[in-house]
Amino acid sequence: MRNNKKKRQRKPQPVATPGEGYSPRNQKQQSALEVIRANEITFLIGPAGTGKTHLASGYAVQQLLAGKVENIVITRPSVATEQLGYLPGNAEEKVGPYLVPFFDAIERIAGRKGHTKDRERVGAAVKIAPLAYLRGRTFNNSIMLFDEAQNATFGQLKLFLSRIGQGSQIIITGDADQSDLPRS
Repeated sequence: MRNNKKKRQRKPQPVATPGEGYSPRNQKQQSALEVIRANEITFLIGPAGTGKTHLASGYAVQQLLAGKVENIVITRPSVATEQLGYLPGNAEEKVGPYLVPFFDAIERIAGRKGHTKDRERVGAAVKIAPLAYLRGRTFNNSIMLFDEAQNATFGQLKLFLSRIGQGSQIIITGDADQSDLPRS
């Protein structure tokens, strides 16, 4: 007699990472995390919903709270950010709406411990860096996150990559299938 019961889909369980507050959600994220740890510059390329932003943000928060870096620098390209000078408000107010996915991930991760001091420390260390204002800057002792890189031009990627300073790491995330750039 055959068992016709459907197998239930199991939620991916976090892969424990000893001694750290952030745990990848599955084996692919665990492998990606190992690549990030081993490299100064990492490209996380994959389809929507695979946790690229969550993984990069989680790693950055973990490094910050462990005292390994001083800042988390966040940028994200957008067609609209090219015109930031024409919008009211300061740089953070202009680019803030484009960075909501990072802030959501950081809040989930930093807020997990329930410690107000951790959330405040992370909040103070996050630096919004619009691409339009990066020229001439260098970021030392920082985790530099560039999300949605499929919407960046070659020049924007080159500009961002050249901002890395001593003791810093860059994590670039993207999905070529989601590019909003006009095809040439």
